[in-house]
Amino acid sequence: MTKAPIASAPVYSGLSPSEPAAEDAVTVTVLLVDAFTTEVGRGNRAGVVLDAEGLSAEQMQAVAAYVNVSETAFVLPPAQGGSRGGPQAGGAAGIVAAITDAGRARGGVGPDAADMLVRFFTPVMEVPVCGHATIATHYALAKLFSVREANVAMDTGAGRLPVLIGTDGRGEPEITMTLGEPQIGTVLDETDRAALAAALGIRLGDLRDDLPVQYVSTGSQVVILPLREAACLHSMRPDFAALAALAPRLSCAMLYVFVFAGGRKALRDGVPESGADPAGSGFLIDGRMFCPAEGIDEDPVTGTASGPAGIYLAAHGVFDARRGPDDGAVGDDTISFTARQGYAMGRPGLVEVTVYRFGGMPVAVQIAGKAVMAGSMRLRVTRGVTRCATRCVTRCAAGGAATVTEEA
Repeated sequence: MTKAPIASAPVYSGLSPSEPAAEDAVTVTVLLVDAFTTEVGRGNRAGVVLDAEGLSAEQMQAVAAYVNVSETAFVLPPAQGGSRGGPQAGGAAGIVAAITDAGRARGGVGPDAADMLVRFFTPVMEVPVCGHATIATHYALAKLFSVREANVAMDTGAGRLPVLIGTDGRGEPEITMTLGEPQIGTVLDETDRAALAAALGIRLGDLRDDLPVQYVSTGSQVVILPLREAACLHSMRPDFAALAALAPRLSCAMLYVFVFAGGRKALRDGVPESGADPAGSGFLIDGRMFCPAEGIDEDPVTGTASGPAGIYLAAHGVFDARRGPDDGAVGDDTISFTARQGYAMGRPGLVEVTVYRFGGMPVAVQIAGKAVMAGSMRLRVTRGVTRCATRCVTRCAAGGAATVTEEA
């Protein structure tokens, strides 16, 4: 049965970015940043190109295919409206000058001004927004340019999103990203639940019966699927081809599967804990995210799935038992928790999620995390005149005309 889920905005709807005429050959530096962790080799690795001005979409896609991590972010000057800090100099230095200008003191996001435009590419396609690559991008700006505090207005394919650069107690960058407006979509019927269970290699009875399988969006749409037991989450071996084949039918490519991990003791009756809280880590949910239709069989740690999961939990009253007698009207509150992901892949990471409710409904969500530099690459990108059907030994972009080689 075909669903009518939340409508997804096309990439760059309303932004009208310029598409420059790419140079015949250009050298770019790609930073490799592990997000949602402080240890290299954990969390989710992103590629970050801080000076992407002059690259065509074709060249960006070729770079992302070569780097071959789940997403690579390309930082550009704002598409329109200039910067809240005034006219910008070129490149990352100009962006940093804008976001650290005295004008930042007024905070917030202006209606007609942005500080930068960021485009996100998987190895096979462009996507509207990416949480871990946003964390990685702003971590790189903070670390390389010694930015300790800034409010950033970032244009993306999912709209204009606020990002806060701050520091932790050790002076290390800590990044907070506000996701797009929450939208809670339809509940999947038993036929679609059964199809998802089969593609995941689990039984329909492994799904919780007290919480639905449901669409949620904060700019990127995701299907949220709750499981009963942690053992099922970590042992499942999905059929990625089957999951990819379901994406058109569901009009959604992202699937986030989670269990309650025992990180909170005050969940409401009817939503019991399922699993242990390892070493007192304090995380509430443990999840996995699959997106094979977009070239990502499994993503280690996904901010744009953890945030919607928080919206989903708040909408279904999971946090209500935590309220005290002096907390005000039911639903007018702020809820914070930690989501873990990536354990099954050997790349665990933690996402700090904050949900804001008003009148009993979630109205906004933020994700936050740390990061660490993992390396860098210098790539020579050319505009080839031939297309290759598969990735060749020099790892040119599959199906693209631009070619990429790595410089020593």
